[in-house]
Amino acid sequence: MTGEASTITDNLYFSTGGSNNTTGNIGEVTATYSSSGFTLGTIAPIAATGAFTFAGGIVVNPTNGQLLVGGGQSGGGFFPSPIYQVNPTTGNITTATGPGIVDNVNLAIGPNNKVWATGGQFGSTGPLASFPINPFGRSGTALTLSGSDTAISGLAFDPKNNTMYYTSGGFYYGSSGTRNFGTLNITTGKTTALLTNQHGLNTIAYDPFTGDLITVGSNYINQINPTTGGLISQKNLDFVLGNNGGYGLENVALTGTGQLFASSGGSNGGQLFFMDYANTGLVGANGNFMASPHLANDLYGIALASQTLPPNGGPSAVPEPSTVLLFLTGLAGIGLFGFTQRRSVSYV
Repeated sequence: MTGEASTITDNLYFSTGGSNNTTGNIGEVTATYSSSGFTLGTIAPIAATGAFTFAGGIVVNPTNGQLLVGGGQSGGGFFPSPIYQVNPTTGNITTATGPGIVDNVNLAIGPNNKVWATGGQFGSTGPLASFPINPFGRSGTALTLSGSDTAISGLAFDPKNNTMYYTSGGFYYGSSGTRNFGTLNITTGKTTALLTNQHGLNTIAYDPFTGDLITVGSNYINQINPTTGGLISQKNLDFVLGNNGGYGLENVALTGTGQLFASSGGSNGGQLFFMDYANTGLVGANGNFMASPHLANDLYGIALASQTLPPNGGPSAVPEPSTVLLFLTGLAGIGLFGFTQRRSVSYV
């Protein structure tokens, strides 16, 4: 993310699920945030995963800067689904085969140069899968789940606590559905719920700005304390996103400096939600700047091109000092940086 005077820009990678799978279901767009508002540039297609496939969640491979994209079969049914590595410049795709019949949809970078995959919106009712990323291309390895939850939809690794966290609610649970948040032992597969029966637990990301975990699902955004599992702050976006044909927030990408992007899927959705919470440190606080322009129907995965650390944490999760200084300078130019440490609870 770059900032100059009163303008901040970032390139955003995104996927569109099952649509455009032969003409381009992985793309890039420039997002611009300034004192005059939030705008999106012209979409640039990057690659297509092919007929009868879909592109799911996206993370950046921290070892080479290429995109890792979840895969599966469109139009119903399952098969040993792959993980794709996509060169964002050339569009070249390398495939790693999954170990089972569950779609590998939502992704998280974990320790030991691995990417982890879940069944995403459908809930992973079978084993999770992990794939080596350096080098990329080897087949995945299954991990059977046990404990509090045996169907999970999202994963995020917290490098500070050296812990993998999970969420267990896909979008099929709707605005009235509640599910769980907890820890996952990536050696044994045991899940331990820390927060139960809560809205907005589809996918999850570690936030280095606050040290908390950010989850999204249905029309909710949550901020959760990783140590206690306590809900720190929550935002209900019903008034912003509406029903979207029954689809809610799918994935979340964090800048690491107090801003978030979230995808809202479905043929009646396709909105890219943006929030700046740098001034408050709370996603549910009044006064946070928000915008929700339409990006693409069936919008699903999102990742930031200028991510200063691997999405969802991971190895070498330390921003370059020059990058942080540049971004904070941009925030200061539009009067947005003023966050101090907090632990108050906020619900809106």
